[in-house]
Amino acid sequence: MKYYTDGFLNGKGNPCSRGGGYTIADEKGAVVEHEQISSASLTNNEAEVTGIVRALEICHNLDEISSDSKCCLFWVKNGSSRARPDLDSLLKIGNRLWHQKMVNMHWERREKNLAGFLNEFSRGKLAKGYINII
Repeated sequence: MKYYTDGFLNGKGNPCSRGGGYTIADEKGAVVEHEQISSASLTNNEAEVTGIVRALEICHNLDEISSDSKCCLFWVKNGSSRARPDLDSLLKIGNRLWHQKMVNMHWERREKNLAGFLNEFSRGKLAKGYINII
């Protein structure tokens, strides 16, 4: 199975005082999970990493995860970040799951990210189910 993941903010600014969240979609465009994160200082990278780690938690061995965030994928694969040491505990969890499940995690440009598409065009009204992406 292939999973697409993408983080989002609920407004302008990074960090965003209105929080945000992440979306995980499968290869058919079905919403697997869409979660809001309430935070007065959520950053885009924090939302992205949370989505990647959550996708690692729900995927199976040898599945595939695609993200449009090169730096967040690198951080998870590395298990830490010099730029964001506050995310290291989450990154360590992601790194452990990546190794345990032997997941193929890779970057794909924004235009190919089904979760990103859902985030951009749902306007905060995303619910579990399918959308027509054609």
